[in-house]
Amino acid sequence: MSDGHQRYRYRLNIPVKDSTVTPPSYYKAWYELRRDAVLIDEGQLVGIETPKEELIKRVLGFESELQAIAVVGMGGLGKTTLVSKVYHDDELRKEFQHHVWITVSQSFKLDEILRDIIQQLFDETKQPLPHGADSTDSSKLKRIIVDFLLGKRYLIVLDDVWHMDGWDALKYAFPESNCGSRLMLTTRSSEVASTCTNESGGMIYDLKPLSFEESWTLFCRKTFLEKPCPTRLQKICQNILKRCEGLPLAIVAIGGMLAMKDKIRIDEWEMVERSLRTELEGNDKLSGMKSILSLSFNDLPYHLKYCFLYLSIFPEDYLIERTKLIRLWIAEGFVLVKESRTVEEVGEYYFNELVNRSLIQVIEKYDDGRIRRCRVHDLLREIILRKSLDQNFMAITSEENRSLPERVRRLSAHRTLENIHPDHNFSRLRSLFLFGGGGSFCFCVFLICK
Repeated sequence: MSDGHQRYRYRLNIPVKDSTVTPPSYYKAWYELRRDAVLIDEGQLVGIETPKEELIKRVLGFESELQAIAVVGMGGLGKTTLVSKVYHDDELRKEFQHHVWITVSQSFKLDEILRDIIQQLFDETKQPLPHGADSTDSSKLKRIIVDFLLGKRYLIVLDDVWHMDGWDALKYAFPESNCGSRLMLTTRSSEVASTCTNESGGMIYDLKPLSFEESWTLFCRKTFLEKPCPTRLQKICQNILKRCEGLPLAIVAIGGMLAMKDKIRIDEWEMVERSLRTELEGNDKLSGMKSILSLSFNDLPYHLKYCFLYLSIFPEDYLIERTKLIRLWIAEGFVLVKESRTVEEVGEYYFNELVNRSLIQVIEKYDDGRIRRCRVHDLLREIILRKSLDQNFMAITSEENRSLPERVRRLSAHRTLENIHPDHNFSRLRSLFLFGGGGSFCFCVFLICK
């Protein structure tokens, strides 16, 4: 690894190999929000009726084989909330003899999860735990589960499956008895969703953001407590809501923050509209949302962290050409050469991995199915933009932002170069990007740094 990459690796809080890491404080917020998602009253939800009906219909399908139903989408879309409402539906539960809900998470411990499954199965039937239920041997624990579930119809939810190792470690605990049993998963990973449904049959449910009408209903419900939005605040609120892009977690968090604002002081609302990035950093009411969205970034391997941070050079709402982005990564040295694969193929793999993790939104495809253009959700962009600035990974100059750090490594100029002082120290500048009016990409220059 180059010295430069090694320095960034420590700056980004990426542990070196064989290091011991204590889970950061944002995991506390993650667990609290996940628990709350299961407890939300359905009357408080918006846009859940149709997805719930579609999932229930599939869970209760006529297929007798064991099937997996994977709900996939970016963090904050409401996957856990939706699946919870399906799982707790009274009519659906009557069709299954046994029910288990397990949260897998990023750093799961297999023996603990298996013991939890056993505990739920035997508690539900009011039976004493069998011999060996406290074992740390995963094979023995799986055998107890398989023996219990054989010949029975069961519904098991695996919530928040991040990686293939989570699915691979658990799948053999669930026997095929041709009784119409179902596994339901929630995941941010398209790879996990595709693999589990291919191996077990079933379907992928790609959860979509709320429509603007649904978003507005939810926003007003949280912000104005079921009352209409005052006319004088409507335009400001609609502009703020657009930044949420239908993400329920963001709408609820920002609506809850705005509910504390004085409805008379329009200037306070205008300040939020202008400086949402600052609010993300400094407002405690948004810390949970930021933690959830940051989890996806923190889970990336170090080389993908650089590639994802690199997306912060583009202006807001910019449609990014896939091939151009990969070439930029290669030029920056972010794409590591691997045996038997060209650097372009490795770059393509990096790009697809970010798409699979629901970090990049596909906007346009070619006729043959290849991705042509993509973008980043506004709130994810705000998070990586802050991380980029904090780590001096890059800097942006625009009509709204005229300040530059003392030493700039990558500089992205949006619509203007007028505010760049000629005496500024650019001795460390490696890359320069210029975006013209309307966000059009004019050129980029890569400089040779000594």
